[in-house]
Amino acid sequence: MFGPELQRSLPVNDNLLLTPFQGIGAFSAFAISYGLSVVTKKPPFQPLWRHVAMTAVGYSLGSLAGNKYAEYQEDKRKKIEDYIRRHPEDFPLTERPKYKALLLQ
Repeated sequence: MFGPELQRSLPVNDNLLLTPFQGIGAFSAFAISYGLSVVTKKPPFQPLWRHVAMTAVGYSLGSLAGNKYAEYQEDKRKKIEDYIRRHPEDFPLTERPKYKALLLQ
């Protein structure tokens, strides 16, 4: 067994998934640290501890930003659902059109 079959049979560990916010935060912080090494004319990987620390800080800030964005989306969804529930006259239920009727017009 190899390829996609093997990938489907492996368990999914949610702790190893990287969200876009975490990835962008970690990459940005690493790039800033690397750029600081270039600007100060040091060897690029000489301050390795700083690269690791900045990447960890960027990952953490990305996680925080992702959580805040998820809270914002959830709050927005709740407000929209509440508005729809309170004003049903603005959102009438419509019957789905049949494809047969649309094609034969």
